[in-house]
Amino acid sequence: MSALHRDDEANQVEPLLQDSDAYSLHSLDADEERPASAPKAGTSRAKSVTHRVEPIFPNAQSLALKTFERLAPSRTRKAVALGLACSLWLLYMLYLVHRKTSLLPVPGFGVPRRLTCYSNAFGNIVERYAVPSCDTFTPECMSGIPPPFAFQCPTGCSEAHIQEEHYLGDKFVDHGIWVVGGGLDSNGRSVYRADSYICGAAIQSGVISDRDGGCGVLRLNDGQDGFPGTAASGIESMDFNSSFPFGFTVESIGEPDPRCYDTVWIPLAASVLLTSVISLLTTSPRVFFYSTFTIVFFQTALISDAPSFDSYLQVVQVALARFLPAMFVAFAIYTFCARTTLTDLNAPIEKTALWLGGCWFGALENYTFDKLPLSRLTPRDLTKPGAAVVLVCAILAILAAAATQAWALWKEGRFWTYFSFYRYLGAVLLLLSLVPGLNLRIHHYILGLILLPGTAIQTRPSLLFQGFLVGLFINGVARWGFASILETDRFLAREGQLGSEVPEFFAPIMNGSTITFTFPSFPEEWDGISVMVNDIERTRLAKSSGDTVFTWSRLRLEDLYFRFAYTKMGYIDGIMMGDFTKPGTWAANGTWIF
Repeated sequence: MSALHRDDEANQVEPLLQDSDAYSLHSLDADEERPASAPKAGTSRAKSVTHRVEPIFPNAQSLALKTFERLAPSRTRKAVALGLACSLWLLYMLYLVHRKTSLLPVPGFGVPRRLTCYSNAFGNIVERYAVPSCDTFTPECMSGIPPPFAFQCPTGCSEAHIQEEHYLGDKFVDHGIWVVGGGLDSNGRSVYRADSYICGAAIQSGVISDRDGGCGVLRLNDGQDGFPGTAASGIESMDFNSSFPFGFTVESIGEPDPRCYDTVWIPLAASVLLTSVISLLTTSPRVFFYSTFTIVFFQTALISDAPSFDSYLQVVQVALARFLPAMFVAFAIYTFCARTTLTDLNAPIEKTALWLGGCWFGALENYTFDKLPLSRLTPRDLTKPGAAVVLVCAILAILAAAATQAWALWKEGRFWTYFSFYRYLGAVLLLLSLVPGLNLRIHHYILGLILLPGTAIQTRPSLLFQGFLVGLFINGVARWGFASILETDRFLAREGQLGSEVPEFFAPIMNGSTITFTFPSFPEEWDGISVMVNDIERTRLAKSSGDTVFTWSRLRLEDLYFRFAYTKMGYIDGIMMGDFTKPGTWAANGTWIF
C-alpha cells in the first residue's frame, strides 16, 4: 500500500556507495532530492499529498541491505563490490561473444553459417548463384546447384510465424511457420521446398532442438513434382501438390561442437541475478537505474532478442551503435520519470519484484508476448484470429492503468499538468497521422516513451508500470533500432499487399500442353508485368518492348498456379512490384480456374 506521509524512518540503512559515518542518504546524488509537487494554480498545496511506498515487513526487506552494510561498511568497499560484480558479468558476456564468433569448421562443410529463424534456401542461398544477366530465380538462371553447407540455428524457431499473408499455390496462408514439404518422397527422403524456413525444417526433421538451436548440413537438389507435408517435433508442415525447381534436405552432423548451441537461459539467469543483487543492495536511484538499463540492454541486444544478421560480429556492432543514443534517452527517462519514482524508496524487495520484474517482463517481449496474434497494430493484424480480443484487452489494461495513475496524480495536485502534456501530445500524433503518403506507426519503444511520463510518481502500480515500459523501450531499440514514427505503405506492408491495382488479362487460350495469356495496354504508371508460376517469378513483360502475350508450356500433367503483378523500374530503387493477382489454376485436366 502507498502511504501518504512518511512515518518512522528508524529502519533505514545506508545505500550502496556511501560511507556510513560521513555521508547522508544521497551524498552522491545531492541533486536527487525528490521534486516538489506542483499543484495546478488554484489548488491548495495543503490539500495535495506526496505518495510514498511504505514497505511491507520493513525489517525483512532491509535484511540484505543491513548484512551488506556490515560486510562493506565503507564507500570504497561498496564501489569495489559493485565494480567487481559488473566486471564479472562483462567478462562473461565477452566470453559469449567469443563463443558465438569462433565456431569450429564441420569436416567437409566449413564453418557453419549463422541463420535466422526466417532464413530460407531459395531467397538466401539460391540467388547467390544466379546468372547476373537474369532477373528471375529459375533453373535456367542458375550457374549450378550450390554445394552443401553447414548452418547454425538460434533457439525458438518453431515460433517464427509469417508476418504477412502468402499464397501457397492456390491456398491462402496468413499464419503459422512457413515449412513446405518434409514428408517422405518416392525415394524415402524428407525433401522441403527451397523457400521453406531452414531452421523450422531442421527442427521438424529432428536435426536440431527448438530449445537449444544447433548445427546441421543443408543439401540443395533440383526439386521434384510434389512436396507432401507432415507433422513432427511440434511443427506441422504444409503440402504442395505441384512442381518446384529447387528443394533441400537437412542432415545431422553427428556430435556437434558445443558452441553450436544457442544458449539463452543461462546468460539470462546471470543478468537477472546481477540486477536483482544491485536492486537489493543499493538505494541510490541513479546507480540502480543506469546499471539495470545497461545490463538489460546488452542482454537483449546480444542474447535474448538479437537482431537477425548472418554474422554475429554484426550483431555486436549494431548493439554498440544503438546503445549510445539509447543512453541519451535513458538520461531523459531517469531525469523526468524514474528519479521521482525511485528516490527515497526504502522497499528493496518490492522494488525488485515490481520495477525490476516489470522491466525484465517488458525487455523479454519476444517471449512474453510472442504468441499473441497482434504484433504491429496494422489493419491486417486485426484480421487474424483472436487479434480483436487481444486488442480490446490491451486497451482495457491501458485504460485501467491510466485511471490508476490519473487518480494518484490528482491526489498529488499534478493531474492537470500531465493532462495538458498528453493533450498536446495527442494533437501532435493526430497531425502526424494526417501526413499524406505516410502511416503513423507507434512502435513499442515509442509507446513506452509516450506512457512513461505518467509513471513519475511513487506508488506500487507506478513501480510496475514504469519498469515494464522501460523494458519495452529497451527491447524495441535493442532489437529494431529507432524506427520511424511515420512509414510508407510499401515499408509497412513488407511482403504483404499494398492495395495497388493488379493486371487484367483476357481469358487464357489453352492448346494441349500450352497456355497463353494476353494483356491489354499497360497503365501509364507501370512499366511491365511480372509473371509468377508456382510461386516463383518466371519472367517479366516489358512495356517498352510491346510484350503483351505470355505463353507457358508444361512438361507433365499437374496443376499449375499463375499470378501477375505490375512492375516499375525506379532509377534508384530498382524494380518495384505492385500487388499480385490471386492465383489462377491451370488444372491437370486442362481447365482454367480463376
